[in-house]
Amino acid sequence: MGTWVWIVIAVVVVIVVVVLVMTGRKRKEAELARRQEKAEELRSRGQDEQLRAKEAAAAAAQQDADAQRARMEAERLERQSHEHAVEADRAREAAQGHLNESSRLAPRDQHIDSTREDRDNLSRVIQSDTSLDPRADRLGEGRGDRGTDGPSRRM
Repeated sequence: MGTWVWIVIAVVVVIVVVVLVMTGRKRKEAELARRQEKAEELRSRGQDEQLRAKEAAAAAAQQDADAQRARMEAERLERQSHEHAVEADRAREAAQGHLNESSRLAPRDQHIDSTREDRDNLSRVIQSDTSLDPRADRLGEGRGDRGTDGPSRRM
């Protein structure tokens, strides 16, 4: 019976060793599969981050280009504004020169340098026909001759 016990013990030991080797191998395979999944996940995350970085760089480049265009447009508008201001100054100086020239040449009674409202207001120039004219036939009535073209002056 002694040898049979040793044979059974040897078989049990062999089975235990085989079971331990098999479970160890399964553990290693599971660990390897977990590491591969993690590596794939990290690789995918890295690609996503790289793609986002490229997109951010492209957006930054686009913003830089837009900012450069805006600066150039602002400079152009500033130059144009300056040119208009110079033109307006020249026109103002020319107008002032013309005004000075016209006031120097024109007599004061012609109201050449008067404002437009004064020139458009003709009521100050036209005298009423009805007045307190001593040559009028009655008070408030127009003059009888009404100038040289009137009916009493005709031939």
